This record gives sequence, structure tokens and C-alpha cells, in this order.
Amino acid sequence: GTVTVVAAGDQSYYLGQEVKLSGTNSETDTVYMFITGPNLPSQGGKLTEPRTSVVNGNVATFTTADVLDDNTWEYKWQTANLNIDAGTYTLYAVATPSDKDNLADTQYATVSIIIRKPFVTAVASQSTIAQGDKFYVRGVAEGKPSEGVAIWILGKNYFLWQTESVNNDGTFEKEVDQGTTSNMAAGQYFVVVQHPMYNDVLDVKPSGDYVIGPYPTANSRIFKIRGAGSLQGSDAAEALVNALDNSYVDDTYTKLQFLIEAPDIRISPITEKAIGEKFEITGTTNLAVDDEI
Repeated sequence: GTVTVVAAGDQSYYLGQEVKLSGTNSETDTVYMFITGPNLPSQGGKLTEPRTSVVNGNVATFTTADVLDDNTWEYKWQTANLNIDAGTYTLYAVATPSDKDNLADTQYATVSIIIRKPFVTAVASQSTIAQGDKFYVRGVAEGKPSEGVAIWILGKNYFLWQTESVNNDGTFEKEVDQGTTSNMAAGQYFVVVQHPMYNDVLDVKPSGDYVIGPYPTANSRIFKIRGAGSLQGSDAAEALVNALDNSYVDDTYTKLQFLIEAPDIRISPITEKAIGEKFEITGTTNLAVDDEI
């Protein structure tokens, strides 16, 4: 008999993605699987607990899949919350519960995969925005988060939270329109872009007047974000990143800041001119590119 194994897709996956494994086994009625790679047991680790070593002959230590009547098998491997590093790994599908050191007398097949860790980056289209001008927060969120990314904008007496979907190429874009910036007071603002990471869930989010999270218990209030006594500006941003850095939260984030200013146009000094002489009127403004004055 023979054993085969393939992994659906391009063999490169982000932690948190589901990996569909399939193949054939004409030798036995069960496929026994384990994984090897960076910082894992040399004889192989269980797919669902990669740092737990498989034991030769001990069925319970392997990840298994039943073989169908047509000799095919399939297994959907959930990679969320696996304690493994980014790198290249080898998956083994074996006809018997045999570890890597005992494959000489059994049928097996392997497939190599690359595991990558999700991440998020973001930039603002401008570092200084005039009231009444629109601007964008653009970035890349790898890992295909189904909820998208959460965008927090925090300033004095100002708070905005919205989710933004991620395109197939990993890019996202959030437009803050002219009506919004018209009502934003002049000053410094902070942006935090939150990625749900391995569990594909935004663990920290607003609820009513509070920001809630999974610690010390589910949906616990972490700090107040709206109303009397709420944190403002840099204090709110610091409290948010501290919440995201908590060991109970697997979300990652990137942060940036920008300034809102009152619209301003300045004309450079013009000296006396003779009648008929050409001259230029020049100046500076904090209005956005392509605005008309």
C-alpha cells in the first residue's frame, strides 16, 4: 500500500488559518499525523499540540484521520493558538502510529509548509490635517482577518472606533471625511489599528462608555472611553495599547498620530512693483493637496 498527503493552497499559511490536509492511504484504515520544524520535538509533535512529542506506538499522542472506503482521507487543521514560531515545517502522514525515528518499516508521506505570523502596518495620508479636509489611514493586515481590522482614533473629547475590511491582497483603507474633520478640535490625535490575530477575534473593543476585554474575566471593563471621567487623548491611547499588550490578548496593533489644525493660508510678502511688471503671488497653506483656494 501507499500513503499520500497534500496541503490545499500555496503551502504558505498565516497562524490562525485553517489548513486542509488530504490524501490517500491504501495500507490501513487510519492516518497518523505529526509535525516537525523549528523548536519542536525531533521525533515529531502532535498537530494540535506541536510542542507535545508523539510517542512511537502510542495512538493517543498522534493526530488521526479516518480513511474512507475509496482510500481517501481529509483533515482540517486549525492553526489558531498554536504555540509555534514562524518558519518552515514538515507534516507527516503515516500508515501506523510511528514517530520520525521509526519510519523504516511503514508507509508514509510528507508535505512542507511555511508558517507565517500575521501583522499589521498603517500610515496616515498626512501628518497635519486642516479642519474640513479629508484624510486616509491606509495599511496592510496580513493573515486574512475575517472581521477586518479595528481603527481607533483618540483625541481630546473625541473618540472614533470602526472596523475596516481587508482586501484580498491584505490592504485596507479608512477614509475620515471632510464632515468629520470639520468637527474635530485642533490638537493632537492618536490612531491605533488593531489586528485580531490568531483567534480571529477582536479581544479588546468598546461597549457603551467603556472599553472591554477578556481579563480578568470575559467582557471585563478595562477603562472608560466616553462621558464624564473618561480617558482622553494620549491617556486613552496609552490605556488601549496597555490593554492590547496584556498576556490574555493575542491581538497585535500599530499606532500613529496626526495633528488637526485650523485652516491657514499665508501670502509671502510682496514688494513694490512698477506698472506693467509681472510678479508672482506665493504662499503656504496647511490645506490638502488638490484643495482649491
